[in-house]
Amino acid sequence: HPGPAGPAHGRLSQEPRHITITVANGYSVTTTDTQPLMNTDGEYIDVKDITTDTHLLTVPDMKDNGRVVSIEYGDIDTVYDIETDGDNSYIANGFIAKGGGLPYWEE
Repeated sequence: HPGPAGPAHGRLSQEPRHITITVANGYSVTTTDTQPLMNTDGEYIDVKDITTDTHLLTVPDMKDNGRVVSIEYGDIDTVYDIETDGDNSYIANGFIAKGGGLPYWEE
């Protein structure tokens, strides 16, 4: 589960591809292909590995109402990574996301 809100630190990434994920309950998020989102088993899955068979955990419901119904690929762009205190997770448009720590992020 997401940790308490605490200081966030941003880092500039290289130019990843954007992907928009939409789930059955109407939630939608646009993020990078390497962004981990929590599935209904409580495990993180990189967006690039998500399929329409994937079920994502969404809040505030915290139940299996997040069956992926749409995956749209967008342009490459510069984005920022968020890193938080605690377990380094946060809520992004109703999805539980994991921040920072990948080797290609710049300090």
